[in-house]
Amino acid sequence: MMKDPTANFYDTQHSFNNYWQGRTIEKGKGWMQFKRWEYFMEPRVFPSGNLPDPDQASKAFIEYLASHDISRVRASNANWTPLGPSSWMTVSYNPGLGRINCSVAHPTNSNIIFVGSPSGGLWKTTDGGSTWSTVTDDLTVLGVTSIAIDLTNPNTMYIATGDGDAGDTYSIGVLKSTDGGNTWNSTGLNWAVWQTRTISKLLIHPTSPNILLAATNNGVYKTTNSGVTWTQTLTGSYKDMEFKPGDPTTVYVCGLQFYKSTNTGDSFSLIISGLPTSGINRMAIVVTDANSDYVYVLACNSPNLLGYETNGSDVGGQGWYDLAIAVSPTNANEVYTGGINIWQSTNGGVTWTNKTYWYYPLASAYVHADIHALDFHGSILYTGTDGGFFRSPDGGTTWTDLSTGLGITQFYRIGGYPADENLVYGGSQDNGTNRYNTSAWTHVLGADGMETAIDYNNYNIVYACIQNGGLRKSTDGGNSFTSIKSNITENGAWVTPYVIDPFNSQALFAGFQNVWKTTNGGTSWSNISAFTGSTLNALAVAPSNPNYIYTSTSSIIYRTTNGGANWTNISAGLPGLFITYIAVANNNPDKIWVTLSGYSSGLKVYSSMNGGSTWTNVSGTLPNLPFNCIVYANSSNDALYVGADVGLYYRDNSLSDWQLFNTGLPGNCVLPLMAGEFGNLLLSSRNRLAMMPVRRQQ
Repeated sequence: MMKDPTANFYDTQHSFNNYWQGRTIEKGKGWMQFKRWEYFMEPRVFPSGNLPDPDQASKAFIEYLASHDISRVRASNANWTPLGPSSWMTVSYNPGLGRINCSVAHPTNSNIIFVGSPSGGLWKTTDGGSTWSTVTDDLTVLGVTSIAIDLTNPNTMYIATGDGDAGDTYSIGVLKSTDGGNTWNSTGLNWAVWQTRTISKLLIHPTSPNILLAATNNGVYKTTNSGVTWTQTLTGSYKDMEFKPGDPTTVYVCGLQFYKSTNTGDSFSLIISGLPTSGINRMAIVVTDANSDYVYVLACNSPNLLGYETNGSDVGGQGWYDLAIAVSPTNANEVYTGGINIWQSTNGGVTWTNKTYWYYPLASAYVHADIHALDFHGSILYTGTDGGFFRSPDGGTTWTDLSTGLGITQFYRIGGYPADENLVYGGSQDNGTNRYNTSAWTHVLGADGMETAIDYNNYNIVYACIQNGGLRKSTDGGNSFTSIKSNITENGAWVTPYVIDPFNSQALFAGFQNVWKTTNGGTSWSNISAFTGSTLNALAVAPSNPNYIYTSTSSIIYRTTNGGANWTNISAGLPGLFITYIAVANNNPDKIWVTLSGYSSGLKVYSSMNGGSTWTNVSGTLPNLPFNCIVYANSSNDALYVGADVGLYYRDNSLSDWQLFNTGLPGNCVLPLMAGEFGNLLLSSRNRLAMMPVRRQQ
């Protein structure tokens, strides 16, 4: 249902909740993947539940560009610089940089490798992984799932756009480069994002490079003229595909079942004998130059090479999301599989040995969990994971992380230290909470990282959070954390909001189903509201008076002026869309702004100068996009920055409309912003943290 564009969001959510009712939440059962999808999708479909066209954001931004003189509305002083992370040190258990879906090596230069990320684009190394660069930040879609290089002319390349594993991004088809990946153009296989297509595997004929095959969720496509035109040769949904070594007239392809072609993909026959025919979510195929008669199929749910434990004893695993297999090019009986961990067989799959472990740095060699790709480039084994790109020269015994330089981290939230622009913490998907300190990055807390905050009186006191309100505190600068959820009896939203009192750094406010307050740094909490129903998703405390607190559910915003003794619903005057963020002026607790999600044109940002008694639409001509965050820069000119699914925008009292403020940013979703007293603006996005210097605010 998550992948069905006609399914109503609330029906999908209801089915999920019914399934998990009374069950114990287990790793590898899809619970976390659904919650990530739910968190991202719900604001955008509220209140109807009808899923937007997948290309709705790109269409809205294109319409915005077409209706504005960009030379006039693009702010000239926007100049963003990426901060990373581009490498990591660690004091916690699941360090990494971000997801890698695929890799391919240059046919004559093994130091040149390309990797594809589901939301971070295509990256290239020319020195075996020591450094990386990208030229795809301006592509309409930043997802890459498969790469094919012309063996007779390596300057000719093709990429399959979108995310074939989880659908984080949808495909715009196959793109082609004739200059080694520096520039890209569409081919005849081109789709609109709203068609929700994905491509999982792209093959190029080894000796006739005008022939390519693409395995997609809408069938197998073939071109015989280097991508100019394509023909669908097999219907259905497919995940993997391989040529028979030495005989490319034979092609194997699989989805839920296994097919074989003996005419270079013009037609296919279903092969059933010896293969499972039920209970399969996905298959993966691998062949080997060591013996062209060998074909391996990895099927989930197979005996548990896909789980968390190094002895295969658990029943976890998520093969629908990560499933990979490789065979040695010189030994047809040496096989590797990837699910959560990597396993090896040296006898053709009869017995298996665990080679990696997802928990740093215990037992086997550490490779980040969730294996999306296993590839031999020459005699070296490479893997793409949820945490980056790794290399093993010795059959999986030892591993080196080659991810340094890849800007692919997916951030949820960031928090900084007012006195030092070089100290920032950020919470990220898959790769936990990370500390940026004078250009160095350290992974400090595992799981998915959420909201972070630093005690403004003591930078050694740090707050972080995992999913659904798992509050943590460090008193040693992030080197260790302990739980401080303490006596809070409620669960929070996927990303639970919390803030530090601006006058007392030992006091914090956190939004669960109610607002909770601590005055002793999280040792104990008091409930200061009596709300019922939904969890809270936004929370703001007035910088000039902490008795003024604003918080919201999806469509209701509440206000207290006496520290929580009384609360007032101040939603009247707002349009009933999903409230994503709240900002309060630093010099007036009654001056507030909110951002709204969804695709209702002209309803993006609202302001109130009287604490919510009345509201004014200040959306101007902002594009019809979901807006995710707003930050007020401490000035008398009401300087505001808002982040949307595409782009960042600026406005102050000297301007009659918003300005585009995204020079230097990749074309992806802008998540929360932070304007620091140190005079820099920080931004977190779907694939990196960025900083831009602004004038010092008073």
